[in-house]
Amino acid sequence: MKDKSRKAALDALNEIIKNKSYGNLVLKTAFNNLNPQEKRFATRLVYGTLEKMITIDWIIDNYVKKRTPATSKNILRLGTYQIYYMDSVPTHAACSTSVEIAKAVGKGGVSGFINGVLRNIARKKDELKLPDDNLSIKYSCPQWIVDMWIKELGEKQTVDLLSYKDDKGIVIRANTLKGYTNDKLENELNKREIKYSRGKLVSDAFRIQAGFEDIEKDLFNEGKIAVQDEGSMVIANITVDNKPKYVLDACAAPGGKTAAMASIYNDAEYFATDIHPHRVEIMEKLFERLGVNAKTYRFDATEKPFELDVDCVLVDAPCSGLGTMFKQPDIKYNKTYEDMKNLAVTQLKILENCSKSVAKHGYLVYSTCTISKTENYSVVSRFLKNNQDFEIVAPEDSDSLKKSFDGIGIQLLPNVHDTSGFYIAKMRRKG
Repeated sequence: MKDKSRKAALDALNEIIKNKSYGNLVLKTAFNNLNPQEKRFATRLVYGTLEKMITIDWIIDNYVKKRTPATSKNILRLGTYQIYYMDSVPTHAACSTSVEIAKAVGKGGVSGFINGVLRNIARKKDELKLPDDNLSIKYSCPQWIVDMWIKELGEKQTVDLLSYKDDKGIVIRANTLKGYTNDKLENELNKREIKYSRGKLVSDAFRIQAGFEDIEKDLFNEGKIAVQDEGSMVIANITVDNKPKYVLDACAAPGGKTAAMASIYNDAEYFATDIHPHRVEIMEKLFERLGVNAKTYRFDATEKPFELDVDCVLVDAPCSGLGTMFKQPDIKYNKTYEDMKNLAVTQLKILENCSKSVAKHGYLVYSTCTISKTENYSVVSRFLKNNQDFEIVAPEDSDSLKKSFDGIGIQLLPNVHDTSGFYIAKMRRKG
């Protein structure tokens, strides 16, 4: 088939939707046989279709009144995305290539149906108006998430958040553990004529206008830089700003926050644990590439305390991940409110166990990458009620972080901070 990129995009979309696989993991290998230009096109097709899928399905449902089998539906979704959101693709190309793909995957019997639906969608594109009063359809977000955010953030903030576009490039930091500094990174970016801006919250963050392949071979593979969300860097800064001697990262894999903490403050001894053996291996490979000196352990923090007495523990708890859905849009379709309530039980259990490793006057930092009081404010509030020997430490330095402090923790929002949606609560054990 001539159009390898669209066929690869369909295969990836089928895998993500059918098996509820993580999009970022599927795309790591799905496009290995494509050249860089084809890979960029296929990646945009998949992520764009996932990002707009609720809106796209509403558009399709205006023209198709019967149930459409999964693969045919995904062909229609990809075609509709190109018609509505990719000005660089002519309408006739979006329709004809969708027909070719249908034939290539053994769906030739419905190729006429697909052609007719997409041509109808294209012809009536300017007539069909999205419902302004339905935020779920307008912004392609599950209704339960929209309702939760309106309740917790207010309608204006929710609309601003749903309108956010994560299109400002990737974020990297210089890895001081390999002797690489901000000045060296800045000089290298200037030499390569790569446009960049510095972080809003962390000056060590560089948001670059380039693809990963532009920095991979030497800067990334040699460990001179790490790719890391600025919000993740904020967590690392907050965790080690009291210069601890011993740091336990209790839910550490894949290891990015441990590596960031060691790069910021390398005079501590670091311990990094995770429940899954393969994730511990991933973490160890990352530490080797970045030159991180940390002891790794396979450990289940839900079962018992880690037998260590340290002056700082980071609990980057497993969560619904809704704060990352602007980068990984498939996440919003794979979670329910019931999932969040169940996660909150696990999060509290981990926090309780990990608190027992904190020495007197030591610090306990709780973080998630989600935007939800159920998993954030409520979890830490319950922990404090049960453990009155801990007290909240409010942010002192950054005005932006102070404004985002809810009395328990800091809620980072993509539309406000240009980070993923992280929550960070820092506590101190009383003497």
